[in-house]
Amino acid sequence: HYSSGGGGIYMLYSNPILIDLNIENNSSVQNGGGINISLSSLLLNNVIIENNNAERGGGGIYFYGPGDSQFENTLIKNNNSNDFGGGIALEYYYGDISNIIITGNEARSGGGIFSVFTSSCNFTDLLVYNNNATEFGGGLCFGYDSNSILSHITITGNSAPYGGGISCSSSNTTL
Repeated sequence: HYSSGGGGIYMLYSNPILIDLNIENNSSVQNGGGINISLSSLLLNNVIIENNNAERGGGGIYFYGPGDSQFENTLIKNNNSNDFGGGIALEYYYGDISNIIITGNEARSGGGIFSVFTSSCNFTDLLVYNNNATEFGGGLCFGYDSNSILSHITITGNSAPYGGGISCSSSNTTL
C-alpha cells in the first residue's frame, strides 16, 4: 500500500488497539511507512511492523503529539526512512514506550528510534540491535529539546558515523 501519510495505517485523535497483526510492505511519501499516529494513544499486542518505508520520518511508526502507547510482544524490523527514525520517529510526543524489539531498521538519523522537538518519553524494556544510520544515532537519536528517560534497555550492534548506539544533541536524556 502507498500513501502520503501512514502507508499502512493512519490514525488521528484515536485510541486503537491492534492485536495479532502484521503491518508490512507499505510506504509513505511523508511520515509513517507502517503507521502514522497523531495526537492519539496506541496499544499493540503481538504485532510485527516490517519492511515499511517512509520518505520523511518513521519507517515503521511515526508518532506526533501527546499519547500513551503500550506494547506487548511487538517487533519493529527492517523498516527504512530516507530521513529520520527508521524504526520509530517521535515529534512532540509525550508518553511511554516499552516492551519492544527494534532491529534491522535504517535512516539518515536514528536508525532504530529518533526523538525530537520537546518529546518527553520514558523508554523501558527495549532491545535495540543491528540498526543503522548514515549520520547520527544508529540505535537511538535524541535532539532538539528531547527529554527522555531510558531504563532496562539493551543497545547492541548498531552503527552510525556519530553515535553508533546513541546520539544526543541539545537534549536532556537520562540513561
